[in-house]
Amino acid sequence: MLKLVLKIVIVFFVISKALVAQNATSEGLKMNFPAIYFKTNSTDYNSMPYTVDSCFEYMAAHYNYITSFVIWRDSNETNQLTAKRIKKLKTDLSKYPQLATITIHNMGKAQKVSRNTISQTDSVQAQYLISFNSVFDINETDVPVKISNKKSHIEHPRFWCFNCWRNHRFSKRL
Repeated sequence: MLKLVLKIVIVFFVISKALVAQNATSEGLKMNFPAIYFKTNSTDYNSMPYTVDSCFEYMAAHYNYITSFVIWRDSNETNQLTAKRIKKLKTDLSKYPQLATITIHNMGKAQKVSRNTISQTDSVQAQYLISFNSVFDINETDVPVKISNKKSHIEHPRFWCFNCWRNHRFSKRL
């Protein structure tokens, strides 16, 4: 009996590992939070596990779910460098029609990783942490962003609307 239970556990373990495991290749990486990193004090893109074009394609495909486009810079970098980075991003984003007119918000002197944290590490880790500060980032929601001035019948049911009555908009049960 113990051998049978052990075999079943091993089979479940192997199946679960096969289902949950991710491919080791860069094309197999699932892009949950795409961000485009810049080299420090440069407008060149930094190396990432996925290509910059794949980030742009992801942004174009999920445009309805993106709430903001933000660019961060390190406190040692100038605002002119950020303006050059935004110009480069706008040029690259113009290939995708829905992304051509986006507004990129400059975070100014705000940093993703503080100078205090960076100064407490050795030089190799410090360079790695500084690379997180020079990034073009997006924020997403689970629901498509739809801005409308119209008030829906779900939020404000109409007394004269047959569909509001049929869908029980006036009752506690929806």
